[in-house]
Amino acid sequence: MSGSETSYEVTALNHPYPQITFEKIDADTSAHLTGAIFEVYKKGDSQPLHRTNGAEVFTLSLAPGEYVLKEVEAPDGYKPAAD
Repeated sequence: MSGSETSYEVTALNHPYPQITFEKIDADTSAHLTGAIFEVYKKGDSQPLHRTNGAEVFTLSLAPGEYVLKEVEAPDGYKPAAD
């Protein structure tokens, strides 16, 4: 180079893992239903990565990949969601 300086600005984006938020709601009233317990599985695995406690809306950060969400217990008076 002939004594001239060149500068570059580089921007790197940091994307956090995607998040999933889920809850069970009443179809008629849209009210949050406590007591629904969900398990999150990595597709093809038999052991859950996480199991919710049924008391709250739940948010989970997941690494890129394919997952399966199963409702294993429904609130009293309700049926579990179909797989």
